[in-house]
Amino acid sequence: MAEVLTQKQIDELLGNLQSGKNINEIQQESQEKKYKEYDFRTPKRITRDQLKLLDSIFENFARLLALQLSSLLRLTCEAELVTLEEQQYYEFSNALNDSVLMGIYNLERKTHGNEKQIILEMARPLSFSMIDRLLGGNGEGYNIEKDYTDIELSIMKYLLQKVASIFTSAWSNYIDVTADYEMIETNSRLVQSIAPDETIVIIVIEVSIRSLREKINICIPATSLNVIFKSFENKFSRVSKKGDTDIEQQRK
Repeated sequence: MAEVLTQKQIDELLGNLQSGKNINEIQQESQEKKYKEYDFRTPKRITRDQLKLLDSIFENFARLLALQLSSLLRLTCEAELVTLEEQQYYEFSNALNDSVLMGIYNLERKTHGNEKQIILEMARPLSFSMIDRLLGGNGEGYNIEKDYTDIELSIMKYLLQKVASIFTSAWSNYIDVTADYEMIETNSRLVQSIAPDETIVIIVIEVSIRSLREKINICIPATSLNVIFKSFENKFSRVSKKGDTDIEQQRK
């Protein structure tokens, strides 16, 4: 039986043919096993199911963020979840410039009160575009290389405080947590609440405002997520047991 190719496979085949490769070379490459590197010194701490749960949460977060920004800036904004991956904190912090814009939040379970920190890092052009728009401009004054003034930081503090409620709403369908805005930081080297070798999850969201497309990075320590995941699993387990009991009673 002939194998049916997907559109992606067809596109790759045509691209290889156009590059001058013959059919035998293409078949040989496709038959070669592809391996993904795995570092056994730092094993993964977040399971695939947990990543799927986070994917759903932050898809919802991106949708709510787009609605909030569209309302505040009075123009159509879009936000899309781009990637979600596990890494070490030093990999994230080393990629940052010394001058950044970060919002620090405390993620707290409503029933237990254990605070866990979240870091939101926003691209500078995106922040300056929002500031320009909120000060009456058209949002295109974002190619700026300077430190933030006190007024600009006050405006961004207002915006970051609005994001706290979005965090809470995005999690609400899965577990009762509240996100409280703590502070704003413009020097990445001063953020020392997370150890360099600590495992984190990085969520990358791309925000589009007219022709501007920039990213927001959200950093959550794995230790924070483990407590939340455990609570979610316990909650799900109780719901499942209750459902099984109801079914048994109906059978009787």
